[in-house]
Amino acid sequence: MSVLVILCIGIWTLWGNTALEVNEYEIVSDRIPEAFSGFRIAQVSDLHNAVFGESNEKLIQLLSRLRGPRKIC
Repeated sequence: MSVLVILCIGIWTLWGNTALEVNEYEIVSDRIPEAFSGFRIAQVSDLHNAVFGESNEKLIQLLSRLRGPRKIC
């Protein structure tokens, strides 16, 4: 039983350190200058020395796809 728990924790930790997750937030404020209308920021953090394909190609592709116009559903 304890081996199963350790295995599950190991898999969860490995997945958590190598999964790419995207969260989008829209900030609306009268204090933001009009020049920033449509401005997008990509914050990449907590990679823990993980590699996402050769030369991090998966990470770069993900960021490139997010570069396009925002779709509002």
